[in-house]
Amino acid sequence: MVEYNKILWDAIDEKTTASERSKARVSFAKFKRMADIENEPLRRVPGFFPWAERIAAFLALPFAALALVLLLHKESPVTWQSLSTRPGQTTQLVLADKTTIALNGGSTLVYPSAFGRKVRQVFFTGEGYFEVQADPDHPFEVLTNDARIKVKGTKFNLKSYTEDQTISVSLDEGKIAFEGDAYNAQNVQCEMVPGDNLSFNKETGALKKNYSESDSGLWRKGEYYFRNETLGNIARDIERIFGVRVIVEREELLGTHYHVALVNGETADDFVRILSLDQSLSVHREGDTILIK
Repeated sequence: MVEYNKILWDAIDEKTTASERSKARVSFAKFKRMADIENEPLRRVPGFFPWAERIAAFLALPFAALALVLLLHKESPVTWQSLSTRPGQTTQLVLADKTTIALNGGSTLVYPSAFGRKVRQVFFTGEGYFEVQADPDHPFEVLTNDARIKVKGTKFNLKSYTEDQTISVSLDEGKIAFEGDAYNAQNVQCEMVPGDNLSFNKETGALKKNYSESDSGLWRKGEYYFRNETLGNIARDIERIFGVRVIVEREELLGTHYHVALVNGETADDFVRILSLDQSLSVHREGDTILIK
């Protein structure tokens, strides 16, 4: 446990601001007290970048909820594992109950090696496509930053990056219940049916739901659509898609809306070329950095 704590603190010091470090330490201390994590090993899945590289994202998960689940699993020892993807990388995982989860770039999933007798729960940050196996006697829940999603046998896309202001859910099959907690302590609950697309603002608690065909799950095929999306949001997604850094030098540009489609295997250089069609912008790439001004 001493070695684990050293890795944790080193990662916090390297990856976060002073304010975030303080919050992370308090959260982790509370988590250890409630869950007795020393007796519940957490293992990283081999083949992906080191756990320390993603510990900052893991700290953003809802610790109180995670601790509660660990306590519920005290009836039998549970081994918790983590799986992370780099920006520009995708992967897929099949859980013990045959539920399939595809992870987009920059995502982290924490899951048990075997589910308990009461409830199936996983913890997630990033973007993922969930195909949940139906089991009425064992509800399935996804906990992410500031939200809980209760599902039955269903297929849905969840986009919930820690650094993003909004959480987005698109439901293809089945039925799910969404519960969100805003920073202002406002609680929001909503049920979704196939075709529903939901957007939840983590800061204000504002929730929008519409019924239409969604493009959100097409990233699994390497297709990305940005429809009337802000340049700030597009820039963050481009970083996740191509594993590059995007710098928008003029703050007023972040709120500018664009339509962009990357559906034919386009590269980061193609994105630069497409965005350069807006002659009011100066867009160029220097190594792994795209500069927009």
